[in-house]
Amino acid sequence: MKPTRASWPEDTITASAFLALLGTRRAHLRADELERTDALEASDQPAEDKWAGR
Repeated sequence: MKPTRASWPEDTITASAFLALLGTRRAHLRADELERTDALEASDQPAEDKWAGR
């Protein structure tokens, strides 16, 4: 059997339609959840460079 390219038989949507859908289904977070998310993002550090000590 000859390999074929990937295909999706179901209908797809455009990027603009997807963004519009996201705008209608966005999660609503409480203030404490937003604060926790902001704190985690602020404390985020890049991964340790395992080659830095060489």
